[in-house]
Amino acid sequence: MYSTRASIIVDVNTSRPDIENYGLNASYSLTEIATAKVVVTGQTFSRVSYDIPGQAQRFARLRGLRDAETRAAKVIADNIRSRLASYFIAGT
Repeated sequence: MYSTRASIIVDVNTSRPDIENYGLNASYSLTEIATAKVVVTGQTFSRVSYDIPGQAQRFARLRGLRDAETRAAKVIADNIRSRLASYFIAGT
């Protein structure tokens, strides 16, 4: 699992970002315990954006990043859950 962060919109006067994008990439695998055989493997990703409300608010950027991390992790978990559910229903 690894994350990325990019400034999307930058204020031309202060050179500080107004909107940033947070990305989370994850690889996963499901291994059968009895045989140690990998039965499902995959990769998923999530990209979410967050605003930085004003340059005078020092901790708003950190709070926005933390919220973006939580939202991205939830999307990753939902993607993996859906893939595993389809494996257990279909068997492939």
